[in-house]
Amino acid sequence: MANVKRKKKVAVWYWSGINCEVESIESWKYLGADAKLVFAKHIVSGQEKVTDYHVHHFTGGFTFSDDAGAGAIAAIVSEEAFQMVVDAQLPIIMECNGFQIGMRARIFGSGLALVENDCGEFRSMPVLHRVEKTDCIWTRGLEGRILKFPSAHRYGKLVVTEERQPNVTLTYASESPNGGEIAGICTDNLVVMGLMDHPGRPYDNPDGLLIYANGLKTA
Repeated sequence: MANVKRKKKVAVWYWSGINCEVESIESWKYLGADAKLVFAKHIVSGQEKVTDYHVHHFTGGFTFSDDAGAGAIAAIVSEEAFQMVVDAQLPIIMECNGFQIGMRARIFGSGLALVENDCGEFRSMPVLHRVEKTDCIWTRGLEGRILKFPSAHRYGKLVVTEERQPNVTLTYASESPNGGEIAGICTDNLVVMGLMDHPGRPYDNPDGLLIYANGLKTA
């Protein structure tokens, strides 16, 4: 019997208020993955297992209307489930509000914060990103490339509040939408990347898909 190669499964997490789930799923499908919308409450309750998926994607939006601060409620209710994904060493990408949630849940450790853009306003604009030299699975092999995909955020300036050196994966190679220099970071285990901008806009953006393809390749 022929050995049928199975598609890799991607979980696109959903909380109340998320609004980028459709384009995110379409990006993964464009790369040949089996992408599925997964309700965060089902992961938290154990109805869905984190290990049923090869990759986890925390996408953008305004979880719970950001009433308690960007990503705060989602981080509180889902922190234990996040840790299960991290402990399983599964590739995770956290974008925009997903990154804010990950920061609130301390996935990236202490000494970092996402604060309001210097302009004090929501900014949606095309942005150029320089890939920095790291061993992060999401950007490995892309070092030195300039990738173009858009921003869409108000609280996205990453600041370092303690003496530490984050693993910087992306820096802004054009005008920064938030006034900061850092556009993306990776955890110490090199499998979780957070960024405020949107590689999956549009869903077939070849520059952004290079990042997603790296995640699939490693999974």
